[in-house]
Amino acid sequence: MAKKWYENAYRRHLMDMHIEDWSDEFFSKLDVDKYYENLVKAKIQSPMIYFQSHVGLCYYDTKTGKKHRAFEKDNKIKRLVKKCIDGGMKVVGYYSLTHNTWAEINHPDWAMKYESGLRPVEAGSRYGLCCINNQDYLDFTEQQIKEFSEQFEGISGVFYDMPFWPLVCRCDACKKRWAEEVGGEMPTENVNDERWLLYVRKSQIWMGEYTKWIKDITLKYMPNVTVEFNYAGAVAFTWPSCGSTELINDNCEFAGGDLYGDLYNHSFTAKYYSDITRNKPFEYMVCRCDNVLQEHTISKTYDQLKTEMCLTAAHHGANFIIDAIDPRGTMDDRVYETLGHIFDYLIPFEKYYEGDLLADVGVFYDTKTIFNTKRGYEGCNRISAINATRTLIENHVPVTVIANPTLNKAYNYKAVVAGELENFYPEYEEIFIDYVKNGGTLYLSGRSNFNLMKEFFGAEFKDYTVENRTFIRPANGTQILGEFTEQYPLPINYCLPIYEVKNKDVIIGKITLPYTDPKDNLHYASIHSNPPGIDTEYPGMMMVSYGKGKVIWSAAAIEQEKRMGFKKVFMNVIRELVGQENFSLTAKLSSTVETVTFKNDGAMYISMIELVNHEDHLNKDFILKVKTTNSPKKVLELPTEKEISFEYKDGYTVIRGVTENFSMLKIVL
Repeated sequence: MAKKWYENAYRRHLMDMHIEDWSDEFFSKLDVDKYYENLVKAKIQSPMIYFQSHVGLCYYDTKTGKKHRAFEKDNKIKRLVKKCIDGGMKVVGYYSLTHNTWAEINHPDWAMKYESGLRPVEAGSRYGLCCINNQDYLDFTEQQIKEFSEQFEGISGVFYDMPFWPLVCRCDACKKRWAEEVGGEMPTENVNDERWLLYVRKSQIWMGEYTKWIKDITLKYMPNVTVEFNYAGAVAFTWPSCGSTELINDNCEFAGGDLYGDLYNHSFTAKYYSDITRNKPFEYMVCRCDNVLQEHTISKTYDQLKTEMCLTAAHHGANFIIDAIDPRGTMDDRVYETLGHIFDYLIPFEKYYEGDLLADVGVFYDTKTIFNTKRGYEGCNRISAINATRTLIENHVPVTVIANPTLNKAYNYKAVVAGELENFYPEYEEIFIDYVKNGGTLYLSGRSNFNLMKEFFGAEFKDYTVENRTFIRPANGTQILGEFTEQYPLPINYCLPIYEVKNKDVIIGKITLPYTDPKDNLHYASIHSNPPGIDTEYPGMMMVSYGKGKVIWSAAAIEQEKRMGFKKVFMNVIRELVGQENFSLTAKLSSTVETVTFKNDGAMYISMIELVNHEDHLNKDFILKVKTTNSPKKVLELPTEKEISFEYKDGYTVIRGVTENFSMLKIVL
């Protein structure tokens, strides 16, 4: 079977070109030859080129919209696309969905609307927004796709940006669809209102149906291209009605998106994309500017860019670099020299991007429930998943991320972390139950899913503590809470859920309350704090054997805390679930260095990447203990394939060495 264009295209690029046309200066210095030469200099295999932008102006001949006047006499974009294709590059076209300022201004009836009835541009936004429920806007979009399909021959793919709800839309089209499918008035935001939760579901379903429609329309006019949607919102956004769920990813040839968090967030997203992508490699977009795209005159340092790009490489993903054009159409040549040097370093590793990500722990990330129904803190499954993954990385536990559509992969892992579950979509309940019944181990936290709590612990949810300063003390001889004792319990800065259980033997931690209600500032024990004073019998932590497996629940979401004391308790939980001798890999190595392992039938590939951005990366000693069935044939340092020494003892291959900011080893089995 012939390979798809993207399978070996690990070096990709986009020049951000959201430029207005009220000045003759804009795009006046765009040089097609220079643009292409910079792509070649940077070793780019697949450039993404703008067909249109958030501004809404088209970079091709259009009868439905408005062409950017810089290209009226000379269609430089069309010449650029052809030049790249003739040069052997795989060109992907860029088109902005929902964000179209020209369309909102010229067709105000297409616009999304706030609760107030104002359109975004009316409210002072630069970004005009068109509603996906408006049939006239859909017809316009189809005609634009048809137009550019006829003008850009030979392209390999189309990328659609901004497939999400930037606001809770209350336009006439949304009201009409809600009335037809549900009935009654559209609800206001309230996480405790079932109609609001139904609206959240609808916003997710509508966006999934919209992206399916866009994909089908694209393939109708261009049957040989790949279709991709920007799937960054599933990790980046924090409001539930954004609609960014795997329903969008279902319509992507491969997963990808532009993220702007720290390196640990980058690592989390790479694992998530690696898990859900329909085809490999996933695509991770990195901006070369040092302040997202707000300041194109300042670049990340060589070391910053290299670290980010190496982190994607460690996860066997495709590096996608976003640059921002100067309005005059010029490019900073120095950026492409830097990219060329970094890719020169990474290209020799590309042939080793094979195998499947090896993990002992799967962290469950539920994109459908990125909302908070708790009391006293901003907790949710999203925060739980990201921070749990970070702690596991810091402790060199082989970890990955699993999602709703891939939850059956849970059976591959020795433990699953499922913090802050909701009762929103219950599809995962039976899988978790069966997973534990057949020998898996599971961590739950917070109020959690009522049905799972009843199934595993016979627990009934009653309420939350009135007190928003609480504690958990050890019970029944547990050592999981580590340094925290009955007299000095684990402090929690929010209300805890109260569950009632008949079997007290499952309780390994109990809730302690302060002497007084922390909200009463006239009656207190200590003026600076709310120290523990009242022991209750409410469960604060429980552990139970179920079938062949085990479940641990914590009333507090200890996995989402960044303080070291909490991280130690969370790691005690993980060691209890997995078993200290059952980890596939252990490392004596700095906590700032992540290990990422891939495995196929004949080899294991272990990358070590430093998750700290600074100019001087210090070499760090390491000792890796990797569980292998037999003594390996050899261990190679990549990409030189120089053999390095190792020893095989008690079922583990032990490797000692020194790592820089990025290293890769191959264990030949």
